[in-house]
Amino acid sequence: MTMLAEAVDAVIGIDTHRDTHEVEIADAAGKPIAAMQVSNDSAGFAPLLAAIAKVAPALRVAVCIEGSRSYGIGLARALAAAGLLVIECEQPSRKQRRGKGKSDPIDAHLAVLAGDDTDRQAARRTLSKTALAALAGRELPAQANREQAVRQAEITRLALALRQTRCQLKDNHAQLLAIVEDIAPGLTSRYCVEPVSAAQAIVSFSHPGRCRSG
Repeated sequence: MTMLAEAVDAVIGIDTHRDTHEVEIADAAGKPIAAMQVSNDSAGFAPLLAAIAKVAPALRVAVCIEGSRSYGIGLARALAAAGLLVIECEQPSRKQRRGKGKSDPIDAHLAVLAGDDTDRQAARRTLSKTALAALAGRELPAQANREQAVRQAEITRLALALRQTRCQLKDNHAQLLAIVEDIAPGLTSRYCVEPVSAAQAIVSFSHPGRCRSG
């Protein structure tokens, strides 16, 4: 799986408001390059697009917007129309802001950090055997910072743990099926009766006469 740092030349973090937006432009590793404030209208969007084009002429850019469905909806549409990847980022937590106070430029910087890879998008997809192997074997880029290194280590740990758990569940499923077949041969061949539901039926039935019809 490709890291965002390998797929883009710059990351844009934007903290949106009713009248103006705070913007931070950073390189693919999250190092700040420039900061600016733009008005929340087409007159403000134009200079932002010009600044982005100057930093990344090929428009290999990921834009992380806090509030893309509220104050930032117009900007999000304009950036998407220009062919840029637009990502909605979560509002910075109190822990992230602790000791810093409320700062729109800080929020813009945190928006950059919130979108420095594609892990969130990957987590929303089906985690198949192939996907887990790719996540576990993914290598960090040479310029990876500490946050990226810690995140990747945790992703690797979770991917390996999930893969192992799936193997254990598969073995457990096979064992349960064998036990059910020994106790009630042919039960799992009935429509919609899986080993787990069959085992529950056996446990609930307990002995002849316990369950009565009508």
